[in-house]
Amino acid sequence: MQPFPLKPPPLARMSYKPEDLVTAEDTTAEHAKACQELVAKSGGFYNAGPFTPCSPSGRPALRPNDG
Repeated sequence: MQPFPLKPPPLARMSYKPEDLVTAEDTTAEHAKACQELVAKSGGFYNAGPFTPCSPSGRPALRPNDG
């Protein structure tokens, strides 16, 4: 198994949590609602860190480089 690099620090986010979803304070209320609906329609996103494989459950995997 290859070790996780510790240095240099990451330049971008390495994980995703539901609370990371855009809010009306970040953008407009319409944009935030559209993002929430997209996540709900897809059944939610799966992320287990920077090396998240495709989800075996069929839920979309959101990897750091995906958005």
